[in-house]
Amino acid sequence: MKMKSDLGHYIRTYKDTYTTDFCKDLVNTLDKSYSEKHKFYNGTTGEETHVGKDPENVWLDEPYAKQYREELMNGLFNVLEKYIVDDMCKKEGFDWFPGWNGYSFPKFIRYENNAEMKPHCDHIFDIFKDDQGNPRGVPILTMIVGLNEDYYGGDLNILFNKDYKLETGECIVFPSNFLYPHYVKPVEKGRRYSMISWVH
Repeated sequence: MKMKSDLGHYIRTYKDTYTTDFCKDLVNTLDKSYSEKHKFYNGTTGEETHVGKDPENVWLDEPYAKQYREELMNGLFNVLEKYIVDDMCKKEGFDWFPGWNGYSFPKFIRYENNAEMKPHCDHIFDIFKDDQGNPRGVPILTMIVGLNEDYYGGDLNILFNKDYKLETGECIVFPSNFLYPHYVKPVEKGRRYSMISWVH
């Protein structure tokens, strides 16, 4: 088995992960939810900092998180089945890849007023913790879902060489390590909503 040297080969998109109606309902709920400016976390120093025109993290209130949880997690699970089992193990021959242990409840992000996400990789220390709150690993995969399309700008760029504008309900999956830098270009008009889950 020979692996592809083109890193872009391991970036995959999956349309219709969620219905347009589900995404619209979720966005309407997020519009009324608590938000705060996004911060980048430094795993070495533990410092959290703002970088440029950061977007906002939006938090679903518990009743809504409970209401949407099953459909959100099932959609992400189906994508993982397609990416890891179908695409990587069956089609690419990655028989040595054992799969995944779990994935996070989505994080929701809102971009407006020229907000952007600076280049980074998802080598995140503070997501997956043991019962004592100690980090137990970093993500192996990143899953990003587009929740709307009625905005201008805001393209997702991966590997500094390709832009993606996700359709409503479309999910993109790629490895989370340092070889996959990505960023979001400034949103010029409207609001861009996305959600992210990380796999361990």
